[in-house]
Amino acid sequence: MKDHQELRVEQISKRFPGVQALDDATLTFTSGEVHALVGENGAGKSTLVKVIAGVHQPDGGRILIDGSPFEIQNPRAAATAGISVIHQEFSLFPELSVVQNLFVGMESTRLGGFNLNKREMERKTREILGRFGLQIAVNLPVKYFSVAEQQLMEIAKCLLHDSWFIVMDEPTASLSNSEKQTLFEIIRDLRSSGLTIVYISHHLEEIGEIANRVSVLRDGKVVGTYDVDSISRQEITNLMVGKELEHVFDRTRMKSGEVVLELRGLSVDRKFSDVCFGVRAGEVLGLSGLLGFGQADVLTTIFGMQRPDSGEILLDGRPVQFTSPLEAIRSGVMYVPDDRRKEGIIRQMNVEENLSLSSLHWLQRLGWINGNTQSSLAAELIQRFGIKVSRPTQRVHNLSGGNQQKVVIGKCLGRTPRLLLLNDPTRGIDVGAKEEIYRIIDGLAGKGVAIIMISSELPEYIGLCDRIVVFRRGKAVKEFREAEFDQSRILACMLGVATEETATIREHD
Repeated sequence: MKDHQELRVEQISKRFPGVQALDDATLTFTSGEVHALVGENGAGKSTLVKVIAGVHQPDGGRILIDGSPFEIQNPRAAATAGISVIHQEFSLFPELSVVQNLFVGMESTRLGGFNLNKREMERKTREILGRFGLQIAVNLPVKYFSVAEQQLMEIAKCLLHDSWFIVMDEPTASLSNSEKQTLFEIIRDLRSSGLTIVYISHHLEEIGEIANRVSVLRDGKVVGTYDVDSISRQEITNLMVGKELEHVFDRTRMKSGEVVLELRGLSVDRKFSDVCFGVRAGEVLGLSGLLGFGQADVLTTIFGMQRPDSGEILLDGRPVQFTSPLEAIRSGVMYVPDDRRKEGIIRQMNVEENLSLSSLHWLQRLGWINGNTQSSLAAELIQRFGIKVSRPTQRVHNLSGGNQQKVVIGKCLGRTPRLLLLNDPTRGIDVGAKEEIYRIIDGLAGKGVAIIMISSELPEYIGLCDRIVVFRRGKAVKEFREAEFDQSRILACMLGVATEETATIREHD
């Protein structure tokens, strides 16, 4: 491992068309620490990391390693200097083996470089993964391993590259609580070994658990750096958004209308069974439960992405069975997926094109899209949802995560839907963007839209929903109404340790 004590970015500035991504940013990262980096989406975190990793060249400022200026012209120069980044979307090749992924670009050879030294690479792979307690078949393709295992492979790859400075971007986004604790133990071990870990996360509760210091970015500027013991989560949040967020969940509760959707004994083999509930106009219904307990499959079945094996779906009192999402959309049902990058946006398209995707059948005439109408629709949605873009034709992949999520939601609202299905709509976005999406949900409910939502955060259910149906192992086991909301009771029911339980879900009485 390279023996370095400090990396410092000094007065770094970077501008993109219409956006000052970094503005005179100065930060110091020292060895043997976990340094958390927080800020709203678009605050400059990703740009700063890309400058350090050699992806972007700064317009001004410099980088110093151990007090000496160091020019990082490209990612290879960063890797040579011992700087690695583990992105939220892993850089592993799914079809290649674990060994091949760990040694890609730095293969061990013998016989003068003409043959790969497979045995040596396998030995080193097992050795470094064994350091993390991971005993696996290293010649299997990476696609057969879990997200948590793939993350450990990414860390192992950094260590094989002799990295001393490792950036982890949202490392717990797809991990269970036990997997998160395993990761934290590994991070602590790396810190004790003298490595510098830059930890980027929107989960502020993790910062106090794993970090030594935290730096807050806002609008491309470094607001401040603090010891984690000296600052509260609320203070960090206020620094991130530049104001106090006192009423994050500020629902305008209204009397719900007629039943919009009703499920009767809906089942999909091996995913969920005998699900019964209803949702009314203007009501927000939460489907909670541990990951993989069936609630997400209920949403995709309603939306026509998979067919039920038995049971009925009634929309406005009439039985329906959508054979495709297009049929659902034409019936006024919209779905916001949990993975915006894979399912929510088309990265190669611009913002205007993405916003109009769900409205193409309304925008077209005789097979041709009316360009003026498409532009007007996009402009209206950009203004309505406060999507920060330099221009409507900006590529959507250049937007921050929070603005990408607004595009995904806006795409579903070119016309007001009858029923909106939300699968973890605030996943991976900052507190400011979350608050804006909460307002959107509240506004739609106020207009009479029936909403069914899933969240990875229990406080969101309590703050946004009128009712919560708890799923466990593919079954809807209990309903909580607003007056019964209690975080500990709902969690206990999710975990199967509730003292009271009912197999009958009150549908829409």
